[in-house]
Amino acid sequence: MTNYNTDTIQSKNNFGMNLYSLSYMQELLKLKRIKIKKDVDEINNELNHPKYLIITENFIKHNRILDPYASILTATLINTACLNLGYSPIGASFSMSVLNSDREQKEKEKIIKEFYKLIDSK
Repeated sequence: MTNYNTDTIQSKNNFGMNLYSLSYMQELLKLKRIKIKKDVDEINNELNHPKYLIITENFIKHNRILDPYASILTATLINTACLNLGYSPIGASFSMSVLNSDREQKEKEKIIKEFYKLIDSK
């Protein structure tokens, strides 16, 4: 994007999703990670703050992309909440899904540990 003329984009009337460079993603991986249910609860509590309603309203108002599952909105909300709380957004949605599942606690911990092990090995 460094060579793209972003002045031509009407950003005030559009909704987009955050994309991170590899170097920034490596910095984000240094932040705390979602590993326990308490982390999920903290993020969910953050997402209940009215400031996230603005993001949702902007998405509904300006989104021009067919997104029947609102995956762009979900990713934006979770990424924003994670960053506001000092969590890494990388793997956040995955970890939250695992921790909210009906699996045994030991299995949840194993899945998340293996997931982050794979990410760290890259």
